[in-house]
Amino acid sequence: MGGGAGGDLALGEELYAQNCAVCHGPTGAGGAVFPGSIQGHTGMLGIVQRGAGAMPGFPNLDATDVAAIEAWLASFLAGPEEVPGGGGGSPQDIFAHTCAGCHGASGEGAARGPQIQSPVIPFATWVVRNGRHRPDFPDAMPPYSANELPDDELDGMLTWLASAPKPTDGPGLYTRFCANCHGAGGRGAVVGGIRGESLGEFREKVREGEGGRNYGNRGSYMPAWSAAQLSDAEITKIYQAVNGTPAPTGGEEEEDGDDD
Repeated sequence: MGGGAGGDLALGEELYAQNCAVCHGPTGAGGAVFPGSIQGHTGMLGIVQRGAGAMPGFPNLDATDVAAIEAWLASFLAGPEEVPGGGGGSPQDIFAHTCAGCHGASGEGAARGPQIQSPVIPFATWVVRNGRHRPDFPDAMPPYSANELPDDELDGMLTWLASAPKPTDGPGLYTRFCANCHGAGGRGAVVGGIRGESLGEFREKVREGEGGRNYGNRGSYMPAWSAAQLSDAEITKIYQAVNGTPAPTGGEEEEDGDDD
């Protein structure tokens, strides 16, 4: 289409209404097709022109057009009274506006996004800032800049998600902490399966993790879980759920039962 200078709000409003509103809602705060907010998003040129997931590409929109759309969407973040999460609100309010459309009301997961309770906060922060695509979900998660989701609001939201009560059974713990990457029953999904290891090897991997802070390589990164996040007894329950083994008896494993 072309025409107009970057930041032309009238042009951005017109182009957004013509190309985007049907899926993202009249102001980019979410619609029936894509419920997540895109207000304040930047760097959208590639996604807009090529498409992503269920979203088609719009090669007719050039860099000037997309810049105008981004500027118009950013205008809704001007005051905290206009957009929950755009300058205030509780972590629950911010999550409801920004994330719940894909991840469920409490981060429990939904058709458009995985469960994200008990997050590994450094990794979760990286994902939010950089975006992520998973082939098992229809839409790529866009990146959220500090302009649209300030650091303090993101930290509060992740802390709130981390406070979700943990399951007490092995299958529930596995689903919460492992299934997003290792798939149902530990058979493999985003990364490989985890069956067949000894309990000692299994626990060592959980405690040490893998890949350091190489968050972008999901094939080699695994977070390290501290005893405060997962007790030894909880790791044992997860191991038993994956491998179908009875509870170990005696020695170290018997002592671990005390911190359940």
